[in-house]
Amino acid sequence: MFDYLRRIQVLALDEVDKANWKKEWAVEKIFQLLDARYRRLEELGTLLALNADPHTALTDAAGSPLGYLFSRMYDERSQIIHLAAADARPVTKSLRNSASAPEAN
Repeated sequence: MFDYLRRIQVLALDEVDKANWKKEWAVEKIFQLLDARYRRLEELGTLLALNADPHTALTDAAGSPLGYLFSRMYDERSQIIHLAAADARPVTKSLRNSASAPEAN
């Protein structure tokens, strides 16, 4: 599966800011995946979607920015598109009611 993700023509990763950046194993695997795709940037498309500012959301266990990821994201061959919009997912009435209902003890 990992090899497939490295080779697929277009890879879209949503909510990258919610990945477990505190686990060394996860950080290493994500690095391997993104680095392999970055090396083939002219052939493969990679889309990373985040719900937060990458400078604050993408930090390792020590709170340091993930420099390897930033260097690839801000490469002159990459494009960053910032979409400032409200959540477009529909919210059902039952979810609205449960969010405003007081918690039971």
